[in-house]
Amino acid sequence: MDQPAEVPAWLRDILVKQSGLEAREVTADARLDADLGLDSLDQVEIVMHVEELKGIEIDVEMIAGDARVCDLLDLIEKTVLQQAGGPADG
Repeated sequence: MDQPAEVPAWLRDILVKQSGLEAREVTADARLDADLGLDSLDQVEIVMHVEELKGIEIDVEMIAGDARVCDLLDLIEKTVLQQAGGPADG
């Protein structure tokens, strides 16, 4: 079984601040809603923080109701690559 990716400190900080939990509780496989207690409004606020920090635009609807932290991180990484233009711009 593959181990989930490590949660980067910048994302962990955002999630800790929004959830009010301890940093050790924010793991890559933690579910945003059930494990971290983040409702849809919290998730929108997290996306806004990430967008500001990374200079990207994320479609919040891409985050499923049962999304895990690693799913959010994957979405952020893919969005960064897409919005950076990728290797070919046309």
